[in-house]
Amino acid sequence: LGTQFIGHEDVQTRQGRTITNNNERRKHMLWTLFLSAAVVCLLKIQRNGPISSLRTEEHDELAGTGSAESLQSSLRDGRKSAKSPYTKVQTLSFQIYTGGAPAFTVDKSTGKERTNHECKGLHSYGSPENSEALQCYLGLEDTAEDVERRLNIMTDAVNKAYDVSDKDDSTLKIFLAPEFYFRGVNGAFQFQTEEAEEENGGCSDICHIFKGLENIVANKRFENWLFLFGTVIASEALPKEDAFDYQFYNFTPLYKGFDPATSKRIGKNFIVPKRYVSNMDFLTPLRHLTNKSIAMELLDEKNHTDSKTLMNPHASGQKRYANDIWARYKDELTTLGYNMIEYGWFFMDGISFVSSWTTWISSVVFVVDFPIATECRGMV
Repeated sequence: LGTQFIGHEDVQTRQGRTITNNNERRKHMLWTLFLSAAVVCLLKIQRNGPISSLRTEEHDELAGTGSAESLQSSLRDGRKSAKSPYTKVQTLSFQIYTGGAPAFTVDKSTGKERTNHECKGLHSYGSPENSEALQCYLGLEDTAEDVERRLNIMTDAVNKAYDVSDKDDSTLKIFLAPEFYFRGVNGAFQFQTEEAEEENGGCSDICHIFKGLENIVANKRFENWLFLFGTVIASEALPKEDAFDYQFYNFTPLYKGFDPATSKRIGKNFIVPKRYVSNMDFLTPLRHLTNKSIAMELLDEKNHTDSKTLMNPHASGQKRYANDIWARYKDELTTLGYNMIEYGWFFMDGISFVSSWTTWISSVVFVVDFPIATECRGMV
């Protein structure tokens, strides 16, 4: 809902201790859940149709010549006459762990603790907030190779999902991947300057992610598919003296599949930004931990720097992602064939969708509202 609560600051005791006001936070969370449920119920009862956040020429013309009421009326009338080609929905979820890997694991045969070989040599150690558990970001130092391998894994998952999917054209298939899938070994893939992009052939790591996902969905067999490819964690260095001063982004690439022989990708590529940073989004890097000794035995003595591991913005007081970039480059996004879903609504193939970031579980949920009777197929 984009609701921002105020008045639940932490409490200072006379001894100088800070106590988190959890009662207020719980109350506000309950209000959020209640309001969310009320909105969905009203939507189902009234069936007045959605107001899409996507700007099309038709919507711009309506917005420029009439009132908000006339725009709602036009969308409502159009919805009554529009028929969706789909009568069923099948959701296919790609389950893969994308959080920080534990630095230590337990040997099942001996019951003894041992170092996790996946973290060895990465120097990307850190701890989740309010925890002393040591973890590491997984990935390759060569970020281009990292992106390529992540795309290969995603392609394999999509192909396996297709094998078990309903091949009926009247079934809309929705492929879902988890948050943080595209993260990188340092905590985020970095937006590059124009000079750096030119050195890399004019396409950065994030650019390669987009191109790779576009190639996956451009296939006749995916005409009746909607793809939500997890999220991309990105950062942008700020022009300041502090080497660790960054802006952070967390967004979902969303695509509608199509047959390139008969259709174009116009109106099929979307960006869904996440608004709020949660305490589970990043690790606090080793250099910011008070007890560094817990990791010294894991580090290479010759090179134990973790200077490339990004800061934890939430622990540093940043509660929102820097989504202003999407507003600044909205026209450029459109030129590249992408639309930004700013406020959660979009309308496609006679179906209205609500995309909702729930900050307490950090996931994307889609509520689909069909103008016709539907049948929901099982989760795979």
